[in-house]
Amino acid sequence: MTGQQEASWYDPAIYPEWRTSAPWVMDDMIAAQPANVAWTLSSVANAAGAVASAITEAVDADAPVVVSGTGTAGHAARGVAVALNWGVGDETGGRVEFRESDDQARAPRRGGVLVVVSHGGASSSTLAALNSARDAGARTCLIVAAEGTAAHDLADFVLQLPERDKSYCHTVGYTSPIAAGLAIAAQMRNEQLDPAAVQASLEQALAGRGAIEELGAGLGRIQRFVAAGSLVDEPSARELALDVAEAAWLPASVFGLEDLLHGHMVGHNEESGLAVLLTGGPQLSNGAATAAGLLRAATRIGLRTILIATDEVARLIDEDATSVGRIIVPSSDLPAVVTSLLGTAVAVQHLSMTLVASRGTNPDLLRREDIAYREAVAAGGAKQPSRK
Repeated sequence: MTGQQEASWYDPAIYPEWRTSAPWVMDDMIAAQPANVAWTLSSVANAAGAVASAITEAVDADAPVVVSGTGTAGHAARGVAVALNWGVGDETGGRVEFRESDDQARAPRRGGVLVVVSHGGASSSTLAALNSARDAGARTCLIVAAEGTAAHDLADFVLQLPERDKSYCHTVGYTSPIAAGLAIAAQMRNEQLDPAAVQASLEQALAGRGAIEELGAGLGRIQRFVAAGSLVDEPSARELALDVAEAAWLPASVFGLEDLLHGHMVGHNEESGLAVLLTGGPQLSNGAATAAGLLRAATRIGLRTILIATDEVARLIDEDATSVGRIIVPSSDLPAVVTSLLGTAVAVQHLSMTLVASRGTNPDLLRREDIAYREAVAAGGAKQPSRK
């Protein structure tokens, strides 16, 4: 530990391990994901069956099914909603609804089922959402990494995740709850996801890091970053923007594919980077046409552009539509939703770490080494300065 690290505020029991260079704790957690996701699928199997039954009952009764969370847990919750819509066979993505925790707390749906995703089980909005749902007659499910939290007492069902993320910039904390959601969804379809097959697919995705690092160097010293994705790719796009902000300390925003074409790019130029995500969903050819148009428009005004897609989608978009290149998310024999949610997550994380390397930032502490950022956490009142 350096002299700087001996500052009185730093408590290793609260904060992630403080490293001064790569490999970062976030690197360790990225590498741990294949085994962790397989572990998650196995460990939540029994509880997932009970939740699958409760959701099926709600769907049959035309009652609401809501998935809620905030921050990385909120992005994972969006992924769980995508998974559960696959579980009920709704390709439109509308039957199971995502709502931010604070929105759910203030205006809860009546009855049905609320699924809450949380890392530490202590966010004020998470607890409020669970309380409001119970008061509104909903059955509650908690997908959580921490043990014995206040949120556990408010849940009818608990899917206990096997491992907590050790970095503040979450990777396992994103993919593990999504894996739990996929376990629920598979049981709703009377199917099983083979943990070994999912692990192998993520190991294949991890193997692409070198190529992504080489590609990411083409982003240069951008000053702003934009991620764009819709439908099944919205969770990954949102998580990419958050990872870039948290890990690389770079201002980042997220939009739908179409929305970004309507005025938002006026504020961007050659100092901005854009990643367009398209890995699945209905009417892929139409989605590819929208993505190609967005990439061409952004490239024309100087943005450094990257496409993140499956090979099936990439074949629909000309190579010259991007100025930097494309990241291909490996496909497998698993359901396409697994590739979109989990395989894309690894690509997103690798791209974020490329920006970490180029900008020389520490991705693990979310700038807590700066007193202003520590005090901002307390001022916001959303959580205590402990692992998310």
